[in-house]
Amino acid sequence: MNDEIGIKRRFGKSAKTYDNYAEIQNQVALTLNNQINKSAPENILEIGCGTGLLSTEIVKKYPDANYTFTDISKAMLGTAEQKLCKQFPKQKAQFTFKILNPEKGMSPNDQEKYDLIISSMAIHWFNDMLNSLKSIQSALTQTGTFHYSTIGPNCFKEWRETLNALNFENGLRIPPGLPGIIENETIPVSYGSAKDFLKGLKLTGAHSPKPGYTPLSSPQLKLAMKKLEETHSATLSWHIIYGQLSSTTSIK
Repeated sequence: MNDEIGIKRRFGKSAKTYDNYAEIQNQVALTLNNQINKSAPENILEIGCGTGLLSTEIVKKYPDANYTFTDISKAMLGTAEQKLCKQFPKQKAQFTFKILNPEKGMSPNDQEKYDLIISSMAIHWFNDMLNSLKSIQSALTQTGTFHYSTIGPNCFKEWRETLNALNFENGLRIPPGLPGIIENETIPVSYGSAKDFLKGLKLTGAHSPKPGYTPLSSPQLKLAMKKLEETHSATLSWHIIYGQLSSTTSIK
């Protein structure tokens, strides 16, 4: 399956269950929102708005701004639109919603420049990370900034250690070294069971493997799940990094 199609399908299927299982994503969105201290931005773009977790917080912070909310998934975008227009009826004329995949470049018909671009827990889905960041950067005004959160290199290290011990490959999409990192944190989560860990990923759409990955067979997966519970009690660490780029930040 084409990687983009697979990501769209998985997130589309999870649009209705996402908010019920996105405790960490919500926590990260709140942290990222608290880091943004832009002075009265007029035009704001969100990359990968999902169901609107960060969107809700940023509209509260900047009620007078014009917003463009984007996502790769039509179902996710529709959920965000319903939520935001219901919660902020006075601002809905300031909202634009559209499908966007920055890996393919920003829309050539959209010459808008943004004072603030935001993205929470989305950019690790880019295969061509650095060129995607350059594409996003090109949409900033001269004084604009891009604020992001994403998973870091130590995310789910317990699961990777478990798979390595069994000589199994892992399909996690860990981003390369990123520019503009300003903070990182580790959030341990006790899932109770390996099954609940994997279920949480599935019901938030966050189970698209890296391109070229061959999924574990059913016996292999059962063995890995059992070992994860034996060695780590199904407690896994989310490693989250936060970054900020300006229009002149070097990306290489």
